Amino acid sequence: MLLRATNWKALLYLDEADLFIAGCNPNDLRRYALVSTFFHHLDDTEAFLLMTASWFEKLDPDIESRLSMTIALPAINFDSQKRIWKTWIRRLGNLTEQEELALHAYLDIWLEKAQEGQYTKMNGRQIRNCVAAASALALQENSTLTEWTFLTRKPCPIAAMFLSYMKSHFSTSYAIA
Repeated sequence: MLLRATNWKALLYLDEADLFIAGCNPNDLRRYALVSTFFHHLDDTEAFLLMTASWFEKLDPDIESRLSMTIALPAINFDSQKRIWKTWIRRLGNLTEQEELALHAYLDIWLEKAQEGQYTKMNGRQIRNCVAAASALALQENSTLTEWTFLTRKPCPIAAMFLSYMKSHFSTSYAIA
């Protein structure tokens, strides 16, 4: 793929490249082989490669020396997160304007206080998954999505508990779903 991207003068986009940025691990031979092969191809390419990763703090010096530029993006603040929540709620498309405004008010007032501010630390995917889960729960109950769906059915705490479980049982970031 790197050769094809070079020949076509194209940008190659590698999403979720956490496995590669964490570098080689001599205790994991399959991973070591995969990452070292990737490094070899990276050394020989003239392709323009854009990689995204969630675990920037684990950037291996071997990969860092092969990169022309790294950009670390700060965590999104709560106001930006609220805009993401509102975007995903609007994209549902099955709410009346009044229902949507009620959910927006809930987000503005109560979300930051809910579960000791736990939902102020969510990324875009987690927010999307929480809205999708709440919507599915409301649909299952033949009701519309309201703040009560979030309060009583608790789709966000379930997701947070799963993430906490994964972090406590797996020491490597690439094992987190």
